[in-house]
Amino acid sequence: MTEDDNRVLKAALEAGRAVYHADLHYNLGVDLLDAFSYSLGEKGGDLDGAIAEFREAVRLDSNNTLAQYHLRLALSWRDLPARPEEGKFFPGHTPGTTEFNELGGHVPANPIPVWPTAEQSIREVYREQAGREPTEQELAVLKERITGVPSGEGG
Repeated sequence: MTEDDNRVLKAALEAGRAVYHADLHYNLGVDLLDAFSYSLGEKGGDLDGAIAEFREAVRLDSNNTLAQYHLRLALSWRDLPARPEEGKFFPGHTPGTTEFNELGGHVPANPIPVWPTAEQSIREVYREQAGREPTEQELAVLKERITGVPSGEGG
């Protein structure tokens, strides 16, 4: 393996790992926010926990617009301002109580498939830095390193 191959592999691993973990935090935030919005904040859910998970997702992947949107939504329910680095989803509009009330207190959100977005980031790194697509073997090795699931098993 050449020095360039190692550089590309390392960059792809870092990009894939960041997106993968950001998506895991986003999905946990969705679960926490979902429980909160279904209960209208009275019986369950963890709005502060959802905010923390969405913040971590945005920190790990600043291009994750779903995490940005849901972070701003959760912050607006808590009447807290978003930080400048937490995205500019829908400039000039912060989702808030109007959406909450129109949907009967529940804003549906779906978990996102985690590996496909990480794989997309890996492919982008290979295209930009190596001028080619990663091989299936390279993808399998990176998937195993990122997810911790041995090749050939789920994940």
